[in-house]
Amino acid sequence: MNSAFYIILMKLGEATGLGAQFSGASPAISLGIIVLAVLLCFFGIKIFRPTSSAIMFLMTALFLTFAMRKISMGQIVTAFTVIGLIMAAITYKWYRLSAFIIGLFIGFSITAPLVDNFWINVSVGIALGIIANIFPVMAVMVMTSVWGGLYAVLAGIELLGINASVFITLILCAAAAFAGIVVQYLLTKQLLSLPLKERRLAAFS
Repeated sequence: MNSAFYIILMKLGEATGLGAQFSGASPAISLGIIVLAVLLCFFGIKIFRPTSSAIMFLMTALFLTFAMRKISMGQIVTAFTVIGLIMAAITYKWYRLSAFIIGLFIGFSITAPLVDNFWINVSVGIALGIIANIFPVMAVMVMTSVWGGLYAVLAGIELLGINASVFITLILCAAAAFAGIVVQYLLTKQLLSLPLKERRLAAFS
């Protein structure tokens, strides 16, 4: 099961001529994303801003690598390192952009394995990004729990080669997502009792 993180990394590997090395490291990359999924499932509201910053850095790197492909790779790496870090810092600082990016990432990651259409995947991601801005605490909490639970279970089963039935897989996904929502609710229940404007300020200050 591929997430937006995995897809971006593989595309970046191809664009920089390191496709073989990235493909060889695929199991390690998949394991790293599973760890990220578990962390987002249970602590998404706490770590979504650095996660969004990392996603923005990778998207900037991928965009600049393709946009500047006629110049030397050294110049490209310098450019995407500097500009990528600036964009990552802006994303972390501006909570609205952080919420939008995490919604975009989750929407794309959920639909990509189901629908082989880039624009549909992006459209779903944009919709979730907008929702994450309208309901910044609840939406981020639910989105990260659901995606984290789904990805951790499905990718874990795939990586370990476990032959689980569809019913058992669905039960495990639902249980993981529910557990994540419960844990994140316990971490944010005081915030959820505040009015929306105060909740936003308290959560992302």
